[in-house]
Amino acid sequence: MKKKPFPLMILGAVLLGVVAVFLILSYISKLNSDSQAKLDALEAKMREMAGRPVTVEAPKVEAVKVSTRKVAYARMKIAAGQKISSELYEFKDTPDDLINSSLKENEIEGKFARKNIEMGEPITTNNASDKLPLMSMVITPGYRAMAMQVWNDPAVNSTGGWVNDGDKVDLILTYEDPPQSKQMRTKIMLQNVKVLFMPGAQRNEESQGVFSAAGAPLTVTFEVTPEQAEVLASLEGFGKMRMILRGNYDDHIGKYNGVYTTEVIQDPNLLQKVATKSEGTAAEVAKKVEINKAIAVEKEKAEAARTKKKAEEGREGLNQ
Repeated sequence: MKKKPFPLMILGAVLLGVVAVFLILSYISKLNSDSQAKLDALEAKMREMAGRPVTVEAPKVEAVKVSTRKVAYARMKIAAGQKISSELYEFKDTPDDLINSSLKENEIEGKFARKNIEMGEPITTNNASDKLPLMSMVITPGYRAMAMQVWNDPAVNSTGGWVNDGDKVDLILTYEDPPQSKQMRTKIMLQNVKVLFMPGAQRNEESQGVFSAAGAPLTVTFEVTPEQAEVLASLEGFGKMRMILRGNYDDHIGKYNGVYTTEVIQDPNLLQKVATKSEGTAAEVAKKVEINKAIAVEKEKAEAARTKKKAEEGREGLNQ
């Protein structure tokens, strides 16, 4: 039997298959080579970046426009019950949302402080009112309000009319000693007493002084301790009580023996002797007053700084 020759077509197909396999293997090898090169380049770049600080750009924050309005702030301490006048406050721009109960510019003049308003504190509906505060809101804790008759000259009272609510006075009693002897003695009975209410006060626009209604007696309300109230109540009807006005920041408590009217009449120079003796004490008191004044000023500055810091923190909170 005669053998058939190997078909040329089959041989060609085999060769083509070999070539195709070679090409595929070459392509795969090239892909692997390119991938390895990319991986090497990426690794080198990461090593380079690891040696350098990373810079992160902060996000841009646009300024927020805050709406403000005029708010009145106390320029000095305003005592409870004091009538608020223009020299006691000043206006400052304040964010609308910081103080919700502030008064308008035309609503402050003539109002009364419902409680003590510290220097730098905003004046609001919470601490200012058209009416005087209740007396119970004004009394210092531990003290009492006591009304008693204070005698004065038929034309003008013993202080010349310069006593106002919140002032400090000394109470002087003139009485018979011994009783029914017609020998009159005058003695300071209580010192540094706060006046809570002075009736019939009228403001002198030119001098800013407060003048009380003339006549005798006046019923004045004082702030006293319970023990002081007992002493004053026991003296009611015993003689005539007068009051003398003390200077601001003067809290000196002295020791006084009193004086008999007969002593003054018998010794015309007694008053000068007493005055000379008191000069040394007055000089010491003056030094203490200056110290008290400086301490009070520093306290007001510290309180104003705290209030200002609190307001600034509130504004910063609104801007964030």
